[in-house]
Amino acid sequence: MTLGLDLRGGPHLLLELDTQDLLRNQNQHLAEQFSDELRNVRIAHARPVVSENLIQIIPRDPGHLDEVEDIGPELIENPGAAPFYSVKMQAGQLQLQPTEAYRDSLTADAVERSLEVVRRRLDESGLVEPGITR
Repeated sequence: MTLGLDLRGGPHLLLELDTQDLLRNQNQHLAEQFSDELRNVRIAHARPVVSENLIQIIPRDPGHLDEVEDIGPELIENPGAAPFYSVKMQAGQLQLQPTEAYRDSLTADAVERSLEVVRRRLDESGLVEPGITR
């Protein structure tokens, strides 16, 4: 009887997902889309301030804040489901905050994609019956 790798103390791999970086990258992507749309409609604005919890869009002319807000729904809505971001206008700026449901969805999707990549690479290596858990 031959012992499997698990009984011989075989390799162990532990991966951790950096959710802050994931959210920051997603928010940066949305901020770039916002900037492109604002340039298309010729609204001057400061460079968006982006973190993992918040995007701040600041028009140079506060009178354009309503126009900036009108651009938001087409970029951040999730048809038929809860919105991806909550929108707040405060102190001459538009603030977009990712909803908890959106954060959870992004994280779950990233974990599933990571597991699939690991599973595919292990299958390609010829490993028989690897134990992959979340």
